Amino acid sequence: MQGFSLRDAFPLRGALCLLFLLRRAAASGSFFSCFLRPSPHPGILCGGDGRSVLNSETGAAESFYSEAEGRSTSSLSLSQLNKASDASCLSSRRPEATDLRSRRGGILQRFGVGAFGALGVPLLRGFPTAYAGGSLQTGGQMGTVKVGDSLEVSRLGVGTWSWGNKILWGYDESMDGQLQDAFDEIVRGGVNWFDSADSYGTGKITGRAETLLGRFARENRNGRAGENVKVFTKFAPYPFRVGRESMVTAVDEACARLGRSKIEVGQLHWIPPGGWQLREYLDGLAYCVRERGTLGAVGVSNCGPKELKQIAKRLKDLGVPLVSNQVQFSLVSRLPETSGLLNECADMGIRLIGYSPLCLGLLTGKFSQQPAEPKQSLPSGLRSVVFPSLLSKTEGLQATLREISAAQSKKTGVSVTPAAVAISWVLSKDVLCLVGVKNANQSVENLKAAGLKLDEGELRALDDESRGLGNLAQQNIFQTA
Repeated sequence: MQGFSLRDAFPLRGALCLLFLLRRAAASGSFFSCFLRPSPHPGILCGGDGRSVLNSETGAAESFYSEAEGRSTSSLSLSQLNKASDASCLSSRRPEATDLRSRRGGILQRFGVGAFGALGVPLLRGFPTAYAGGSLQTGGQMGTVKVGDSLEVSRLGVGTWSWGNKILWGYDESMDGQLQDAFDEIVRGGVNWFDSADSYGTGKITGRAETLLGRFARENRNGRAGENVKVFTKFAPYPFRVGRESMVTAVDEACARLGRSKIEVGQLHWIPPGGWQLREYLDGLAYCVRERGTLGAVGVSNCGPKELKQIAKRLKDLGVPLVSNQVQFSLVSRLPETSGLLNECADMGIRLIGYSPLCLGLLTGKFSQQPAEPKQSLPSGLRSVVFPSLLSKTEGLQATLREISAAQSKKTGVSVTPAAVAISWVLSKDVLCLVGVKNANQSVENLKAAGLKLDEGELRALDDESRGLGNLAQQNIFQTA
């Protein structure tokens, strides 16, 4: 850690960023959660996707435990910070004059406000992850659906929160080869869209996820299929982004990192508190669609039903439809259903995207309170403190996931994991689902999950067990009503 001074850490804009997070955290009832977590996705102490305190939200998916690597990434992200890790963006990027380029110095920039999120664990109820496992089955749920009037995407997408995130995911450039393999494998299996954000990446490499995504698409081994993947990316409403042009500039910078002239869907990463600059941000995104052609469509993330209507109306007045809304959604985080958001999106023709389908690995079936079972022992890091309580509360659900995975394995003759069942449940709700991949093995397992189709009895059993838990996983602190 390089030289640090109070003067460096708390300039006026930095103070505004800090006040911004404090206000949001206070409103969510977890004051400490915004201080204890590492930088960015979505994803998890918070993603999404996506969108993890020590290690890795997705995404879109987002995995905090890598079976292939045989170790826990020691990432405890409370669902509240899930995508607030993006808040790390508040720390990892600070404007220099008017060009908003990253600067050195300051504890906020070094670690990202989210980097302190771990200490918020006692105040949170759960957390999300996007590592998937499962088995491919004929007649599954991959397929494609429309987002907006014409964009065709696979029902499963990939979140890139971990790509470039050193603090949360332990990223190193030596991993780029494995990430390229993961990209190639999942595209080969039929996934045709990726979700990213201008805040994904830490410190000097903020925006690294977008840079890697662009490179992987150009250097992929699947030819045109890889080159033509659809890109959804998110733009953070930093307090220092002021005016319509600030969002136009953000889009231009993302296009440059991705190495493309147009991004299929540009999303506002979260709704700024008090509506700060919201109108200007929407105007900027709409301008990029209508006049500049640098965006194909506009979406939002972490937006509840009330604000969704207001935003959709504003965009409609600007001649641009709202096409998507990305929110946390899993068997232990069913707010999109209970709040009416799922139905609201369907009625308005807005595609709902669910991130963190496995709740930070809680629903993978890998963990148990029985240390005598080495393959199912508790994860290391802060999750080992929180998981015992969560595992106890979800015993019924975990048992149902195991029963269904065993029944599906017997029926199909291939291995079906509890994680695959949990992801399949999310897909059954007619939403897009974001998962995270860091190597080819994880890509294969996610593809298997997309191929799984549960019958009505199995879905009903999961609904019954899940409904009794309420929203066990605390929502992202940036989720609005």
